Amino acid sequence: MNAPAKAGLPALPLKDPKLFREQCYIDGEWVGAHGGKTFPVDNPATHLELTMIHEAMLLEYAGPDLALVEWASAVKELLYITLLIDLFMPTGIATLVAPVPLLVAAAAWAGKVLVFAVAITLVESTNAKLRLFRVPELVAVSLGLGFLALAIRFL
Repeated sequence: MNAPAKAGLPALPLKDPKLFREQCYIDGEWVGAHGGKTFPVDNPATHLELTMIHEAMLLEYAGPDLALVEWASAVKELLYITLLIDLFMPTGIATLVAPVPLLVAAAAWAGKVLVFAVAITLVESTNAKLRLFRVPELVAVSLGLGFLALAIRFL
């Protein structure tokens, strides 16, 4: 049995087909990617795809450890959002260390984060829908360009 050939590369002859695995060895057993997610690894010299690697990081965690990884991801996103809103919308930042200005600043920060989170949600969901709605347009444009190429070729 041969390993599958990818991107025009020759197949590798294997005497033992059990040597070729597209899984990760985790906790004493071979496990596939969660949800089948993979990412390509390209050869930098030729820019051809060498192989696909499974995204198995989350498979290594469970229970409290997985919750900690997810929490760290959420905190990182919140920090990025905080940096963006404080750089581009600096209104509501406390200038005095007193209870009232700090409460106003906290309320302004929470409001800006909420508005930014809603905006991100709307943009991402709209873009996903727009990609589906644009398919007929792209097909029509490609058909028109094909007819134009034929007309130019035969004129």
